Amino acid sequence: MPWKHPDKSKIGDIDVSTHHAIETLAENILRKNSALEPLTEYIKERVVPGVLWYQKRGDRAERMYLSMQATAVVFGALVPVLVNVSLAQLPIPTVTTILSLIVVILVALEGVLHYRDRFRNYRSTAHALEKESFLLFARAAPYDKCTDDAGLCALFVNNTEAYVGKEVDSTLKIMTVSSAEPPSTPPPSTPPPSTPPPSTPPPSTPPRSTPPPSTPPPSTE
Repeated sequence: MPWKHPDKSKIGDIDVSTHHAIETLAENILRKNSALEPLTEYIKERVVPGVLWYQKRGDRAERMYLSMQATAVVFGALVPVLVNVSLAQLPIPTVTTILSLIVVILVALEGVLHYRDRFRNYRSTAHALEKESFLLFARAAPYDKCTDDAGLCALFVNNTEAYVGKEVDSTLKIMTVSSAEPPSTPPPSTPPPSTPPPSTPPPSTPPRSTPPPSTPPPSTE
């Protein structure tokens, strides 16, 4: 992420005491070992501006998140109150409709802009960069096992860029998740073949009885 070294007059209300401490410690390292000059320049031109950038963006995202959530909570609580209150001077249906619309818009914006996730990512990355710098200055683990200056510089740069890359990947993943994707519809199920109902045999008609042949009466002579 291309950071620019911050102008001290434009930092605003951000506490820069930690960043001054990082710069001072980096200069002390340089005075003790001139071979670490590339590492000192990397800290002053990359790490310190990065911490300031992440803190500033984190503060801004947190303010936006808290403002939107507080507004949505207050307006959402006012709607049922206004519905049950009759005020002659106030068009209740219009006001409640506007308040409900604002609440819906704020909730939808948070689902798109993800201020909460972003300020958590920014804050955690700024803290990780500060922690990594102080671990380096104290020669604590994992920097206590470095035997040469080149390995020390490479380890610190790799760890720092890993934190930055993790934050970028996480932010891109958050911002590119679309809640508007249509749910996958399962393929239409094929109904089982309909079995014809068992055929009912027609009712058996009894055979017609044949009357016995009529015998002529005996003739009387």
